[in-house]
Amino acid sequence: MREHVDPAGTFVTHVAVTDLDTGLNGETHCQLTDTADSFQLEPLVDSGEFKITTTTTFDREETDEYYITLVCHDDGSPSRSVL
Repeated sequence: MREHVDPAGTFVTHVAVTDLDTGLNGETHCQLTDTADSFQLEPLVDSGEFKITTTTTFDREETDEYYITLVCHDDGSPSRSVL
């Protein structure tokens, strides 16, 4: 990302999530953790695909590095998750 240039809503990455189980065990949900103020996760047409975009502009003098943590889990019982 370019400092002070790229506006909020700038595309960061594409994420695809799959679970080969059937039924609830195969339905997945994802969320970002610890980065909610700078990034957002947007689903793409209920396909297990998402895009991550920015929610702000960036200032390297304030923060020079960002780590994005994505947690996904299924609807099984017990629910399984992965970072």
